[in-house]
Amino acid sequence: MPEKSTCPLRGSATVKLLVAMADSMPNEKQRVHIHLLDCIWQKHRLEGKLHAHLVRYADDFVVLCALDVKEPQKVVYLILARLDLSLNEAKTHIVDTTKESFHFLGFSIRMNKGMRTGKPYPHVCPSMTRHKVKNRGIGEGGLPSVQLY
Repeated sequence: MPEKSTCPLRGSATVKLLVAMADSMPNEKQRVHIHLLDCIWQKHRLEGKLHAHLVRYADDFVVLCALDVKEPQKVVYLILARLDLSLNEAKTHIVDTTKESFHFLGFSIRMNKGMRTGKPYPHVCPSMTRHKVKNRGIGEGGLPSVQLY
């Protein structure tokens, strides 16, 4: 995976984001195994050691990295291999959130700078890729309707 430059999060800290998703919709055994990723991350205090925060929902997860992304990425691959799980390489990528946003759980997330202070903050808004806007004619109500799909 190509690596992108770091982006500021707080003060001198930097953040990269590893967006990773399990290979397919998990069965019950895979759900238990992917839950073990959380347990291993906490038990071995990997958030502090790797400066990387794991956020997971079902079989999707992101790893927010304060330093280099290579070591957390290697650890994720190692843990998942030991659990007999794999990542969907097409959905797994590294994002510099100061330059582009990423979509997670129906939200678009990127780092912005505050207008008054200039301090970076995470900007979260509903993902437009999840919405489909249909225009209706005046006779059918005249207002666009938003449908989730």
